[in-house]
Amino acid sequence: MSIKKALALPPVQAVALSVAAAGGRAWLVGGAVRDALLGRSNKDIDLEVHGLDGDVLGRVLGGLGRPKAVGRSFGVFKITLAGLELDVALPRGDSQSGVRGEVSGDPHLSIEDACFRRDLSINAIAADPLTGEICDPTGGRADLVARRLRAVDDRRFGDDPARALRVARFAAVLNFAVTPELLDLCAQQDLGAVPGERLLPELEKLLASPTASNGLRVAAESGVLQAILPAIGEGWESAAAGADRAAVRAGGLEGAGRRLAVRLAVLLASTTPSEAEAGLDRLRVYSTGGYKVRDVTLACVAAQAEVHGDMGPTALRELAESVPLVELFTVAASLRPTLDLGALRASAREAGVEDGPLPALVQGRDLVKAGVPPGPALGRVLAQIRAAQVQGTVTTRQEAVALAGRLCCPEER
Repeated sequence: MSIKKALALPPVQAVALSVAAAGGRAWLVGGAVRDALLGRSNKDIDLEVHGLDGDVLGRVLGGLGRPKAVGRSFGVFKITLAGLELDVALPRGDSQSGVRGEVSGDPHLSIEDACFRRDLSINAIAADPLTGEICDPTGGRADLVARRLRAVDDRRFGDDPARALRVARFAAVLNFAVTPELLDLCAQQDLGAVPGERLLPELEKLLASPTASNGLRVAAESGVLQAILPAIGEGWESAAAGADRAAVRAGGLEGAGRRLAVRLAVLLASTTPSEAEAGLDRLRVYSTGGYKVRDVTLACVAAQAEVHGDMGPTALRELAESVPLVELFTVAASLRPTLDLGALRASAREAGVEDGPLPALVQGRDLVKAGVPPGPALGRVLAQIRAAQVQGTVTTRQEAVALAGRLCCPEER
């Protein structure tokens, strides 16, 4: 999307006109401007309003829709107009907490001063939707042309230590170079007290980029990666190449949780199970949309080395008992490109376990109805039936019941 089209979006125009009628001025800011100038699409639309305090801004937005005040920051609203969600906020004042990145709103701040309070020059470009004026006091457009990441203000960069990981994310997503000065600034940041909930979204976006390796390199060179996931160490280099492939291959999986699990497993592949678990603890990785990201990630880290190109049906069915094979194969093929992902999935499909473990042939109640006495021995019989099913020697319910009878009454064999 071009900058002209971004400024002309009807919801953007509606907010700008209403703000102007109330005596203020709205600017399109941040990633929407940056990506429009790069000709990239961006669903995140941020407007910064100058000259109105938070209460007045809330009433202005209330005349357009149903704004919702968000977070702890003063004067920040979300509003959906014509199906497009916009973030509308006052200019950022002084940071209240570097760890959380919270800021107060300052309606009297000039647009130039507001730009100088942002993190990177490429994110400090503003555009007026009504006049088309571009405000670029930090030289962000020149840095876009040079494909360069540069800090706006060395003294204020550390207001939010999480910016250090954000730089690595932009290095991956945009495939931009980082200035030596910015790399030094990132190395100076203490991410120890930054909550994992703030780090994970940045890392997730980094790993989703086809050039994730560029971001991981920046994160490693600045020490940010080691600060977040110390167990990776020098293993980041092997993970980096796999991360690029995982970004693409996992993109074909349905569900954000599945994609994240694959990419995290590739990143953590060189770590021990306990180290991987500690890393996920640091990032606060649990479940996403009901999908057990943590469990699948750990299972893939533990099992990825077992994958090879000529696995037989029994081996595949055994693996499927503890780990989803599509995710596991995607991890393994990302780490070892000589593996044929399509062939692995076809073998799993033929073995009946591409979409999950074999469905159980019988339940305990089925065996009780068939005459198997209830009790502790019933569980052992079920386990033996399951083992036979995985090995392929029992394939039907009738065969399972018959095996249960022989196990319970061995003298009738």
